Order: sequence, then structure tokens, then C-alpha cells
Amino acid sequence: MSSVLDQFFMLSDAVFMAVREGGVPSNDAIESLLSALDELAKEYGSQNSLPKDLVGVMLDMSTALYSAAAAQAEPVRTTLYEQFDVITDKMRDLCS
Repeated sequence: MSSVLDQFFMLSDAVFMAVREGGVPSNDAIESLLSALDELAKEYGSQNSLPKDLVGVMLDMSTALYSAAAAQAEPVRTTLYEQFDVITDKMRDLCS
């Protein structure tokens, strides 16, 4: 497994944990996750497929984060939705 992939898994776990514990991921955590997605796009951009474990995490992330955010009160909910929209856009870009 690549170090970029390992880093993405570590960062996504940290974001998941922050949200599941009722918190908001720091801007640094979100920026790090977005940077990891950019690096994954560079690594896999010329390939026709992505590793199954990466796809699995992205599928889980796209639903789990929004579900966790929905349980939050405003204005936290809106902040989380905005952060997650940027993340999911990058994940879609990685898959195209």
C-alpha cells in the first residue's frame, strides 16, 4: 500500500472520529485531508481503477459524514456540510 494511501486513511479516521464525537474537524485536518486527496489524484490519475479499500473509505465517508453532521445543531451543521461538500467534490474528481 502506498504511503499516500496510508496517510489518507489516517486522516480520514481522524475526521470521522472528530465528527462522531460531536466535534468539528479543525481547518488543518480538513486541509490535510484535501491535500491527501490531491496526492491520491496524482498517484492514481493515470490509472483506470482505484484500490478497493480506498473506494470503500470514500463510500463510507460520503454517507457517514453527512449523517453525523445532520445530528448537529446550527451553526455547526452548516459548517460541517460546507466542509464535507468540498471533500466529496474532491473524491468525485478522483473517480473521474
